[in-house]
Amino acid sequence: MSTFKMGKDHCPVCKKLVDACTSLDPAKVPAPGAITICLYCVALLYFADDMALVKLPNKVFMEFDYETRKNTLEAQRMIINSKLQLN
Repeated sequence: MSTFKMGKDHCPVCKKLVDACTSLDPAKVPAPGAITICLYCVALLYFADDMALVKLPNKVFMEFDYETRKNTLEAQRMIINSKLQLN
């Protein structure tokens, strides 16, 4: 895992400030089209051409292959579980 500083942006869903992202693959730097998950509200997002965060439409998510959808949902579940354990 590698964490990358990014320009300050806000989650388009919960409006929280986002200034970093973490890649599960240390060799991959975030790029336009890459999907990400807001750690505050667990929304699925993607990086637009200008690297702004945009809410990922459900229709686009459903077009992903099975493995990508499964891994994304598992990551969301892990984030939610870690938030529950903090409370």
